[in-house]
Amino acid sequence: MIICTWNVRGMNNPLKQDEIVRRMYSLKVDFVCLLETRVKKDSAQVILRRKFRGWNWLANYDSAYNGRIWLLWRDGIRFDLLSAMDQGMHGIVHCGDFSFFLSAIYGWNDSIQRRGLWSFLEGVKPSGGPWILSGDFNVLLHPNESSDFPEGYVNSSDIDDFKQCVASLGVLDYPCSGPMYTWSNHQEGRPLARKLDGVLTNLQWYDSFPHAQVEFAAPGGSDHSPSFIWTDRPIISPPKPFRFFNFWSSHPQFLGIVAASWGDAVDGNPMKRLFLKLKRLKSSLKQFNTEVFGEIAERVRRKRKELEDAQLTNLSVGVRGKLWHG
Repeated sequence: MIICTWNVRGMNNPLKQDEIVRRMYSLKVDFVCLLETRVKKDSAQVILRRKFRGWNWLANYDSAYNGRIWLLWRDGIRFDLLSAMDQGMHGIVHCGDFSFFLSAIYGWNDSIQRRGLWSFLEGVKPSGGPWILSGDFNVLLHPNESSDFPEGYVNSSDIDDFKQCVASLGVLDYPCSGPMYTWSNHQEGRPLARKLDGVLTNLQWYDSFPHAQVEFAAPGGSDHSPSFIWTDRPIISPPKPFRFFNFWSSHPQFLGIVAASWGDAVDGNPMKRLFLKLKRLKSSLKQFNTEVFGEIAERVRRKRKELEDAQLTNLSVGVRGKLWHG
């Protein structure tokens, strides 16, 4: 199972919606926690019907104006909401033969208001079973999780409140891969990056999901990096599927290539002949794509990867309080 938590910093823009959907589907995410959507309740239903057709969803509109937290999950998964507030939603995720407690977090950036979140979490702390807390806590757990450390001033009382809550809950900051920081202010003159997003788990999580992994990815159109959580991450990746591009059919050579590949005879029963012809045609079309279009999809993928790598570098490298800019 794959869980994603992401402060998307608004998703009224159709381009932002498409980016979110692309990332969720490309990684086959099963459960999504979207934070800071800034979408009114009536508009939310329209967006979800268009972009997440067939998904189930809940939001905390009853507790927060514009619903600060959206939870979405695929069919085959069940989520039982146990409690909600303006800064968090807590419930049980059921998937196949396992289940766990999940708390989606979006803390206020005011320390006094955040104390309501700490009280909420202490109130929903399960008496037993695996528990994962994921989201934008809007506070550092350690002073060195800021690019301006040690020169920059960090309010230690905010950190102390967070640490006391973590100790009271009996949870740990789960090891993760990805950038050092999960948020940046995107300012050229006074760049700042911090680890405001995190994934916390209790000890039962480690016992129940010994092969779980957490990775923070490039922020894309947001100022926060999304977290991806695998309850059991496979080591071997499946082969990439064949992709047919509609623009191929408009090229004058296309039909000739298809006819030449399909026309050559093959031996075997009808099903075997169909399989062999499709396999041969796939090879011909891949060669056609490389020679004529120069692997457009691969070039787009590489450019997107270059952008994401630049964003990750920007969130990982701090030199005397300043970030590198590509």
